[in-house]
Amino acid sequence: MNDDAPASLLIPTFVEMSDRRARVWRVGEGPPAVLLHGFGDAGSCWVGAAPLFSRRGYRVVAPDARGHGRTPLLANDEFTAGARFRDACAVMEALGIGRALIVGHSMGAITAMYVAARHRSHAGAVVLIDPPLGDDEPSIERDNLSFELWVEEVAAMSAEAAAVGCRRANPEWTAEEVDAWVVSKQEMDRGVFRRPQSRYDGPWRAAMEAISCPALVVAGQTEFGSLVGEGAGRWLDDAPNVEFVRIEGAGHSVHRDARDRFASVVAAFLDR
Repeated sequence: MNDDAPASLLIPTFVEMSDRRARVWRVGEGPPAVLLHGFGDAGSCWVGAAPLFSRRGYRVVAPDARGHGRTPLLANDEFTAGARFRDACAVMEALGIGRALIVGHSMGAITAMYVAARHRSHAGAVVLIDPPLGDDEPSIERDNLSFELWVEEVAAMSAEAAAVGCRRANPEWTAEEVDAWVVSKQEMDRGVFRRPQSRYDGPWRAAMEAISCPALVVAGQTEFGSLVGEGAGRWLDDAPNVEFVRIEGAGHSVHRDARDRFASVVAAFLDR
């Protein structure tokens, strides 16, 4: 298998859960690594980071969250942290995954945090990429209004125009990552903005303290868009069960903004 050609690696399949059919992107053989994407992305957006794990002998499983990609948002769905946690566990159970490396970015990092804290048998280790651990939770309504308008604007563009804008804003991203990002915005069900929502499902510090497996938090710099606040960063520095690393020059999408440095940090963590 040629892991140097990421565009050909992630293969979409569908998994039957008890209440919906979820799209899952896969590549590789070996012990599972479950990759959970951020808000507005899709499982395909891991196209650049997936080889980091498949090259190390992991079977990558990257589901689309509800309302994202090709995983539907059902009529009575909520879009809460608890619902996303249950979906992640349901995908693992549908695939017969009992224990995995759990990796999450942003919204997916919060989901991964709760899997590791509440369903400990599922998590052999956890990597959280720039989880939104601010000192004060902002208004969901205010944030979502701005984000919804932005998603609508991107989705209304031609794919070529959206890609040009993404490349301009994110010069370090690969062409495959840009393309996946564009498609994910066009596929997103904007109905998620009008469903009951929550960023967290209980205090995030309590959840972090409940994690017993090896845990790595990788963040960018706040001045470049990292959502790990300075106070949260100091708390993570002092947490005995967490390894915390900020990568200079990276923003919120650390794994796309600073690919080589992110790979080095994660590889060292996995080696340990």
